[in-house]
Amino acid sequence: MDMEGLLQSVPKKDFMRFQMWITEKINREMLAESLVTGKNNSWKLTFIADMEHLSMRQLAYKPAMEMRLEQVKIYEAHYLECLRRIVKCH
Repeated sequence: MDMEGLLQSVPKKDFMRFQMWITEKINREMLAESLVTGKNNSWKLTFIADMEHLSMRQLAYKPAMEMRLEQVKIYEAHYLECLRRIVKCH
């Protein structure tokens, strides 16, 4: 993903809001499924970042690094029970 291009096209606040919307949507869907099936369908998030073809310039792009850190902090603060692991591949 071209984070530099993305962050130049969309305000960081809007992108973060979209990320949280997706997380909340998944939460609602899992809760609805649990109510229908009668089973506790708890879920865990695993983030996998494939960085194989990224340049050092892309990896070190400060606004993207700050945004990733902010995302992790939000997940730790609000979705800790769902956060399973974060994996960086290269």
